[in-house]
Amino acid sequence: METSTDNTQETLNQIIDILHVIQQDVRDIKSGHNTIDGQRILEFAEVCDMLRMGERQVRRYRERGALKGFLLDNRRMYWEAEVREFLKKQSGEANKI
Repeated sequence: METSTDNTQETLNQIIDILHVIQQDVRDIKSGHNTIDGQRILEFAEVCDMLRMGERQVRRYRERGALKGFLLDNRRMYWEAEVREFLKKQSGEANKI
C-alpha cells in the first residue's frame, strides 16, 4: 500500500513541477518577453535600445565578435545575458581610460 502512496506522491510532485514551468511561461507571455528555456532573448531593436547604440554600431560589434547572437527564423536574436555581459565589459574598459 505504501508503494502506491509513494507513486501517487511522486506523480503529484511531477505535475506540480510542470505547472510551475507553465506558470512561468504564462508570466513571460504576459510580459511580452521572448524566452527560450527560461532565458530571455532580445530582438535586434531591443539590443540597440538596451545598449543605446545605433543599428550600424551594434552590427559592427557583431562583426568583430564582441556580440554573437544567433539566427532564429532568419532573425538575429541575442541572449539577454550575453548583452548584459557585453555591457559589463564595455563599462569596465571605459573605466580603464
